[in-house]
Amino acid sequence: VVVTNTWGSGTSAVATLTVVVAQPGSNCVPPFTGLVGWWPGDGDAKDIQGVNNGLLRGGATFVSGEVGPGFSLNGVNAFIEVPDSSLLYPGTNSFSLDAWIRTTNTAGTQSILTRYENGGSGSGPGANSDYELYLTDGKLTGFLRDTDVGGPNSGGQELDGTNNLADGQLHHVALVRDIQNIQMRLY
Repeated sequence: VVVTNTWGSGTSAVATLTVVVAQPGSNCVPPFTGLVGWWPGDGDAKDIQGVNNGLLRGGATFVSGEVGPGFSLNGVNAFIEVPDSSLLYPGTNSFSLDAWIRTTNTAGTQSILTRYENGGSGSGPGANSDYELYLTDGKLTGFLRDTDVGGPNSGGQELDGTNNLADGQLHHVALVRDIQNIQMRLY
């Protein structure tokens, strides 16, 4: 299968394309099998797929999003806190993270999603792995570390995007770890 978008194309392994139509009265498609969490930002921080409800922190609010309300984070101290849960630990399995983002900030680091294995700052014992999706100077970056006791900034893999996403437009971004094909990809 050849997958193409505005940044190019790539060939994948044999795949099945399934077209899913939104449910009547909804702007969203139904969740797919294996989905662990889904925080749409529909006026709250509830996980509509699982049990990992979040909390608005640091002045996080809502704005108009792609299919209804979405989270509005100020880039300084606003965030959504999701309590620690082993359901959110992918271990050494394949997984994907995705989000709709909109920013005009072209300087510094803006976190989209950060998850430490121990649910803390990554500095304590047991913070052996983490996964992160963020913007660095307006460009998408993915970071992944598995069971490395060297600390929060060692032993990881980083993948840096080349396209500037800080253009004020909505972008659907994703980080995918594909164990079978030994790949980490950004979209």
